[in-house]
Amino acid sequence: MFRLLLFIGFLWSCGAHAQYSTGLVVKKGWSKTVQFAAPPMVRGQLPAHFDWREKAALSPIQNQGNCGSCWAFSIAATMVDAVSIKQGRVLSLSHQYLLSCNKLGYSCAAGGFFDAHDMHVSPGAVPVYQYPYTGRDSACRSNLTHPWHISSWHYIPGGTESRPPPIQALKAAIYAYGPISVGVAADRAMQAYRGGVFKTCNSRQLNHAVNIVGWDDNGGYWIMRNSWGANWGEKGYIRIKYGCNGIGTAANYVIP
Repeated sequence: MFRLLLFIGFLWSCGAHAQYSTGLVVKKGWSKTVQFAAPPMVRGQLPAHFDWREKAALSPIQNQGNCGSCWAFSIAATMVDAVSIKQGRVLSLSHQYLLSCNKLGYSCAAGGFFDAHDMHVSPGAVPVYQYPYTGRDSACRSNLTHPWHISSWHYIPGGTESRPPPIQALKAAIYAYGPISVGVAADRAMQAYRGGVFKTCNSRQLNHAVNIVGWDDNGGYWIMRNSWGANWGEKGYIRIKYGCNGIGTAANYVIP
């Protein structure tokens, strides 16, 4: 019986890891070596409720699987959303390209950070049909095309390496450019989230890259898109209290 219980516990822990991988590795001292750029000031007052899902077709919910590639999914989704908002079309970008072809040492096992955005500046993004996601570390393929690029990307000023920028600065970037990439501490309470406003704010260890697509001041929460599949949370999304679990740290946006 004891061995059986141990075996069941092993299966549960492995299953949870496989379903809810993270992968954000925050570089020590990153804020001292990057350029920050504040989003444009918004004339008048920002709305109390704003959700890009109500205004444009956004990147669909994805599932990173058992691979520490959340950074790749967050980065790709930010570019897809910016292009969709500006041009009215939803791109299908390769996450595996970011995972396998980066020269920064990022991988499923090692995780990664937001500076992989540079790959979408030059040489540019790769269509998903050329490089489908496998969720495994592998050598970079050759003969890839790069038909899409972003002009630039920037971190939002006002925060620190462990604290997000002010709420208004995050809102201004979302309002001006579209959903943004951010870090968050994804703990067991977040893994178990099923719905409602997440207020179990017990973690500060940033380990996960996600997107913020909107906000609601009346409820005091961000609307966060995850890469754990549509069966998690509210069809792949979570409403998370402002500041909870470091949500918004290392926030950044792209300009298509």
